[in-house]
Amino acid sequence: MYYMSVAGFIPDEKKNEFEHTCHLTGTQIPKTCAGFSFRKDQYNQDTYRFISYWSSLEALEDFKASTPFHMLIGAISTLGELIERKQIHFI
Repeated sequence: MYYMSVAGFIPDEKKNEFEHTCHLTGTQIPKTCAGFSFRKDQYNQDTYRFISYWSSLEALEDFKASTPFHMLIGAISTLGELIERKQIHFI
């Protein structure tokens, strides 16, 4: 399995727009994704996390080249600040 986490700081005045973008992005996640979630960080309500699990590196790389992923990264960068982007392989 492959795990990817993306986190961003989103200021209060931009949260509504960002949450709408997350909802739209969530409807476009490919079926090759084993699972995903969008969450607010429990310790910092200004930080949002997108966490996803993939059964293959190829599926993850395809997603990273997709429009929904670029929408997510673009929304974080435009409306706030990207603070984390990591990818981990585990069994």
